[in-house]
Amino acid sequence: GTNCGRQDAYVNPSGHRVGVSASSNRGQCGVALAREGGVWKTTNQAGSWLKVDFLSYHVRPTRYSLRCDGSCKLRNWELQGSCDGESWVVLRRHIGDETLTVDTTTSSWDVDDDHDGEEWFKMLRIYQTGPNSLGSYFLSLGGFEVYGGLREEQKSGLDKW
Repeated sequence: GTNCGRQDAYVNPSGHRVGVSASSNRGQCGVALAREGGVWKTTNQAGSWLKVDFLSYHVRPTRYSLRCDGSCKLRNWELQGSCDGESWVVLRRHIGDETLTVDTTTSSWDVDDDHDGEEWFKMLRIYQTGPNSLGSYFLSLGGFEVYGGLREEQKSGLDKW
């Protein structure tokens, strides 16, 4: 959003600095990275997720924030990290978390202690593991921010002999 602090104004990074995809869409999933106050959500299905691919970068998350402006607030979800999009590591698990409410639409959480900020990931995702505040399975987000380290992907140089 702020190009690692090199620019003052926030710019939604979806589409040009990161790739954003989801298990299903009811609108543009890049809205989940915006700060303009839009709401994005999946269809009503168990196991919904939103994935952010950092493309040519790796991220070392230490904390993250979510904004849920719609009526269905997350209650059961995981922040997960992956280097290949196949194997996922749980960085923070929420079970029956009632932090997000009508009055508190944005909150932040640290990554669990057993992930001390030393692991680097190419992708992060929010994976819904149970029903939301309305008892449905819509994954609805109006904001997703990650804090920690960011580094450019290292090229091995072994492409040619």
